[in-house]
Amino acid sequence: MFCFIGYGDVAVKYTIPQFGPMSGNQLLDIVFTGLQAGDKKKLSFEICEKTSSWMHKIKNFDSTGSTIHFLMPAFPYPQMKTALASLIIYYEGEPIYESPYLYDTELDRMFTLFYLFLLSLFVSFYLIIVKLNCFNLNNSTKDDTGPTTSNNGNVCNQDLADNSCSSSIVPEKMPRTNPRKRQHED
Repeated sequence: MFCFIGYGDVAVKYTIPQFGPMSGNQLLDIVFTGLQAGDKKKLSFEICEKTSSWMHKIKNFDSTGSTIHFLMPAFPYPQMKTALASLIIYYEGEPIYESPYLYDTELDRMFTLFYLFLLSLFVSFYLIIVKLNCFNLNNSTKDDTGPTTSNNGNVCNQDLADNSCSSSIVPEKMPRTNPRKRQHED
């Protein structure tokens, strides 16, 4: 379902994307032609889905040149696998454009897996950085006037090292001590 009406010189060139997760927060861009700076106050946006009679008015949006941006709202019925909503754009209260927008639960799963993957990468890199800081601390000198500085000039956080570097990468030489012999009592 696509409807283009137009209103004077103001028209919608396209909207992107036309699908997103049920949880919302998908950035939607609407590119206009003939849109002047004062025209942006005359625009309003509505998302509606007919089978559930759901409707949401977009109250906050940003603009850059002839493009309007806003985050799509979450679809309130996540038990549905998909939902085909309509984005309706109004200019001075008159509808000028209608475009489909597909909410899909599979995209929620995909985004969740992607964010978990990014989180695991972040944690891995963080642990590598902590270990590198520990390595720098083990090869550093400390004076009583300030923070620990390594031989190559890096400033290291001693508290971070004390809390996260309990096992050193660089083994320290332990003095060899002979075990005491037991003394037998007769």
